[in-house]
Amino acid sequence: MLTEVDFLYMRKETITDYCTIKRVLSTRDKYELNKSKNAREAKTEAIHQHLLNMELTIRFDISTAENWIKQLQDGIIVVDDLKLRDLKNSGMELELLNSINEGISFNSKVDQFGERLYTPLKRVARYMRRFMYFENSPDTELACLDISNSQLYFSTLIRK
Repeated sequence: MLTEVDFLYMRKETITDYCTIKRVLSTRDKYELNKSKNAREAKTEAIHQHLLNMELTIRFDISTAENWIKQLQDGIIVVDDLKLRDLKNSGMELELLNSINEGISFNSKVDQFGERLYTPLKRVARYMRRFMYFENSPDTELACLDISNSQLYFSTLIRK
């Protein structure tokens, strides 16, 4: 069962302690330094930047997502392919959706293998995608097409 604690988001507070500020800054600097030297990361191309700009306009309807999870938990609605273990992580999923909405730590990288763009949006659980919309058109219904593990099939369709 989910509790009220599962639906709480991280607090936003102003940090005034010198040691904490120093630690946050050093962690950030270390991350930036290591990010640029990552051997498995590829150069960001124009197409990656275009995809990233599009992903930055994606938002989630958090209150509807919370209500949907509560209804699932109470047994009001049933989803066949949703397992109980998925619901146990719903608090973290809601935090991820909230951080995407607010643009917090929207880091991205491009891997060398396949030159795929990775962003926090790729970590959103499948069952939470129904609450996604584009910032400019919140009333437009989106379709979700999951083509995971289909690279081989699509590569056979490409002809020289």
